[in-house]
Amino acid sequence: MRTFEYEDTVVDVHEGSFFPTETSKLIISYLKDEKELYGSSLLDLGCGCGIVGLVLKRLGFNGPIHASDISESAVANALENFKKYDFKMTGRAGSMLDPWKDMTFDLIVDDVSGIAESIAKISPWFGTSISCDSGSDGTELTTQIIRKSPKHLKDGGRLLFPVLTLSNYPKIIEVAEEVFEEVKLVNKQSFQFPLDLAAKHKDVLEKAIETKDIIVDFKFGMYIWETRIYEAISPRK
Repeated sequence: MRTFEYEDTVVDVHEGSFFPTETSKLIISYLKDEKELYGSSLLDLGCGCGIVGLVLKRLGFNGPIHASDISESAVANALENFKKYDFKMTGRAGSMLDPWKDMTFDLIVDDVSGIAESIAKISPWFGTSISCDSGSDGTELTTQIIRKSPKHLKDGGRLLFPVLTLSNYPKIIEVAEEVFEEVKLVNKQSFQFPLDLAAKHKDVLEKAIETKDIIVDFKFGMYIWETRIYEAISPRK
């Protein structure tokens, strides 16, 4: 078992739970300053070890936290971490929005995989026990969530979703703009694909670039990609 730390919050990350990445940090760094949301009901999709909801709770978020993950062990992991800090969370296992049926929320945070499957297979992020079924171009799961989320949002509700350029990300934004009236970029960070992996799997990267399964920059001998956090508001009628 490993641990992950965000500022003064330390969580256990069990085998079978996705280990938090910079994506989770970017989501938290945006939400922690959105004080008007602190009384909101939150749904954390792809919760993993529960880091996003738990950090927000410790920062003063006093709305109810709901969280789900396709992995039952990940949900159990999140519940244990909440219990360790004496907070409550409603956790359910299931695919995407399926566990929540007719429930609605003020805020849905999507932290489900959005990376081209060919890149996921060579990356250090998934390992052997965690699946990545986001399609050849990394858009499948995120676009499904975007399309299904409006019926799970209360009036005035928001969807927060990450987009990695290790996918055909313009397709995701196009779908979001079809579904919501307002889609805005709220946080981002650039990263370098690890040099050793890039050298070892250059053929995989070049093929993914050629087919537009990923859209990255190549500068100074490095593949540069971004994680971008978007907020979607006001579903179209």
